Formats: sequence, C-alpha cells, structure tokens
Amino acid sequence: EIARYSTDETVDSYYEQLREPGSLLNFYRELIRLRNEHPALTYGEIDHSGMHIEEVVSFRRIHENEELLVLHNVSDVEITLTMEEKNSEFTEVVFVTTGGTVESEDGNIILPAYTTVVLERN
Repeated sequence: EIARYSTDETVDSYYEQLREPGSLLNFYRELIRLRNEHPALTYGEIDHSGMHIEEVVSFRRIHENEELLVLHNVSDVEITLTMEEKNSEFTEVVFVTTGGTVESEDGNIILPAYTTVVLERN
C-alpha cells in the first residue's frame, strides 16, 4: 500500500529533522537519552504520587536508590501544584517537554498546559 500521510510533501526528511532541535526525531532521541540515564524509567516500579488533580496525570518510578516523579499536565490550562509531604523532596528537573518551562515558587510547581516534567529527589 502506498503511504498517504508520510510523504515527502508532508514529512521532513531525516536530515532536515536532524538539524531541527524541535523535530519529532530529536524529541524521541531526547526521550531515549532520558530513559537510558535513569534506570527507574525502564525498570522501576510505578507508585502513586498521592496527587489528585484531574488535569494532571502523575506517578512515581522507583528503582534501587533512584526515585522520579513524573507529571503530565494533560489540560489546556496552566496548573499550579502544591508539592506536599512525600513529593516535596522532588526539586530537580531532569526533563521537561520541548518548549515548556517549569517554575518553582514557594514549594509549588507551575506546570504549563500540555507539559510533561520529570523531577528527581534533591
């Protein structure tokens, strides 16, 4: 079957994507690098984060002595998260989706719309 959606007219070539920092190719390369640097993302158990916010999907990944907190703002609005007790130690940002910035303010995390962040214990 002939490709209908992935054609030379609709998709940049590998070489064009390689040079473009925000390309899908480079985004996946960054995710692979992140996974390789943090074994908890590959081998870790998934645990509840304790956060109950409808717009945010969150969980912790735990493997040996590494623990990460993953936050996905799946809404179209900015969300301010209060980092309570068991999550208050997650202060170091190890990944944020391209174009997104995460601000920390008085123990709160300001998570822009449609942004994912991975935090590590400090």
